[in-house]
Amino acid sequence: MLNVEITVERWDLLFKSAREFFFAPVIDLGPLPRWKAIAGRGDEMQDTFFFIKEAIDAYFAGGVFAVSVVAGCVKGTKA
Repeated sequence: MLNVEITVERWDLLFKSAREFFFAPVIDLGPLPRWKAIAGRGDEMQDTFFFIKEAIDAYFAGGVFAVSVVAGCVKGTKA
């Protein structure tokens, strides 16, 4: 007999600025290296992230923005 348990959790992470977002460990050590690889190298990558930073800060000026994180865990045991 196989017993399977699935747990799903959702969190909303709040950020005050693009700088806070990009330097948060969950972003910096998570998806950021892949985003940089997609954006290219050198000036092209720097320009891409500069414009993203400016857009985030302009759109959410004076407020906070949320990034949702959904995580799941599957645990199984075999009798």
